[in-house]
Amino acid sequence: MLKLMRFVGGLPLAIILAAALLRSVALPDLLEIIRVDPGVLDRAHGGVGPRTVFQHTWTHLDADARRVLSGFTAFPETATRDALTVILEPSWETLRNLVDSGVLRLRADGRYEMHPLVRTFVNLECDQRSLETAVKRHAEYFLDFLENLERRQEPDAVTHQLRLEIDNLLSALTALWQFRERQPNSYPRLDARAPRVATTRV
Repeated sequence: MLKLMRFVGGLPLAIILAAALLRSVALPDLLEIIRVDPGVLDRAHGGVGPRTVFQHTWTHLDADARRVLSGFTAFPETATRDALTVILEPSWETLRNLVDSGVLRLRADGRYEMHPLVRTFVNLECDQRSLETAVKRHAEYFLDFLENLERRQEPDAVTHQLRLEIDNLLSALTALWQFRERQPNSYPRLDARAPRVATTRV
């Protein structure tokens, strides 16, 4: 049951609706069903479920909050406050509202995250132009991040930072290579950076 609670992001309504389905579906099967089709909880309960709750939250967010939330999906897992500020430029009030509404979480280590179920719903609703802009800024931010690390003289600290940001770095480098396929002469500094990240393991 704890695994189910984590899987639906701790959303109270989602927990109740998912738990009700356990009378007819085994837990491993239910987790897979929700992973593949998050809307199943809404349909199984007459159209009232986590997706409906999310859509209600989404419609009450202002345009800037939607832009920031859409852009957050450029981060594959988590983000520091600095990365969020540089890449998405949220106001303090926007960030506070997103955390208060439960669509973003502030972890104990100071990093922000979005639950996979919420991420799925955001991907269905998000503005693609905002996301494309965020992906490019995310890629450029982490290329700069990597270059700054290379100038540091503390190998242990550099390795630690690489491990903390490995998901973001790999995502950024993938995006940059895709950009360069469309524009072959772009990002010439990319070539020297990819091998170092590729050899980093969590």
